[in-house]
Order: sequence, then structure tokens, then C-alpha cells
Amino acid sequence: MSISALRFARLGGLFLATATLAGCLGTNARIQTVALAPAPLPAYRAGDLFTYRDEKGRTVTREVVASTPERSEWVTESGYRFTKKADIFVPRIAWDGPSSRGEAVAVKVEGGLWPLAYKKRSTITIDYRKTDKKTGEVTRYSELWRCKVNRPRKLEVPAGSFDAYKVVCKRHDRVTDAVTRTHIWYYAPAIGHYVQRIKKYANGRRKEISLLGWKRGAPKLASATR
Repeated sequence: MSISALRFARLGGLFLATATLAGCLGTNARIQTVALAPAPLPAYRAGDLFTYRDEKGRTVTREVVASTPERSEWVTESGYRFTKKADIFVPRIAWDGPSSRGEAVAVKVEGGLWPLAYKKRSTITIDYRKTDKKTGEVTRYSELWRCKVNRPRKLEVPAGSFDAYKVVCKRHDRVTDAVTRTHIWYYAPAIGHYVQRIKKYANGRRKEISLLGWKRGAPKLASATR
């Protein structure tokens, strides 16, 4: 991927890198592998804001509104809210959107990716309960995901160049084991978050977001002792 006309702007405390991209977002002519030390679990705090450009050139955001060592709660630019475990590659464990809300009633993770390192694998099974906001109908279903960590590589995105682990997670049909969706994450330990995410669907549809900029929330202040 080549980047031209690169410029930086500071908007409301958020540093954004904007660029005119040649070719498709996230497409590299050559893969440059790098050496990375194992990466610890990310540590998020309220106010963390990550800004991306999607495959249609739109600006989208992911902001942390609450966080504990076990989970983090996020909101997007459209107001969609979701909750993730500390392992961000595990699919959402709760959400509240325009048409439905839902939660995971059981999560099982076999193996493990953290500390993040090449060749690690995990298998994730999640049982969900979803409520249709219009009809009130409640649906229960399960998802099976298999994830693996590929070789770390250097990746160019609008926000700059990052050394990133490539993590590939595939959702499998519970009956046929066919792959129904693939998520590809490029996780950069330098910022403790992913700089690019690609979703591929069985019907050929593809979604992609690439990092434009980020801002960290203010750390919590220790209460004063008298």
C-alpha cells in the first residue's frame, strides 16, 4: 500500500493521520515479517478513543466508556454499544443496538492466545440470548470460533507504520464445520489495540477498518489520603 499526501491534524485532542491511498485499504505489495516479543493483554480505560476509516471511506470510532481488568464496554459513532472480554479476540459478550440486544450466557475458551505470540491457538464457544427490540422475540444460538496467531509483520495504515501480530479467527458451522465468517485482526502491541480489522463473509462480502488515529483516556487518580 502506498501513502501519499500524508498530513496530520489535531482535532479536539485527537491526533488523526489522513492520507490519499492508492489501491485498496490494507493491501501490501510485499509482506515484511518482524520480530515481536510476546504481548500482554491490553489495558483499556474509559475515554480511550480509536478512529478508523472503513472500506467505503467513512470515519468510524470505537470508544471505551467503562473498563475493568476482566472486560471493557464500548460505543461506536452510531451509538451502538457492546462489551468485550479482556481477550478482545473473543466475540462480544453483550450488545445493545438499534434492532436487538443480547448477551452471552456461557463462554468457553480452550487454549489461549495471551500473552500474544506466534503459533498460539484458541477455540471459543459462546451461547447467546438475543432479544428482538421490535417484537420482543428471544432467540438462543451458539457460535464456534477457532483463532490462531500468524507471524507478526509490518503494516502500513493511515495512522502510520506498525509492527503487528496477525490474528485470524474463523467462525464454523456447528453442524457441517464449514467456515461461515473470518475475522482478521492486526494487533499492534505499541498501542495496545488493533490497527486494522477485516471481516470476510461466506457470501463474498468484506468489511474493513484501518486506523486513522487514537487518544488515550485520562488515568484514574488515586484518592488522596488524609
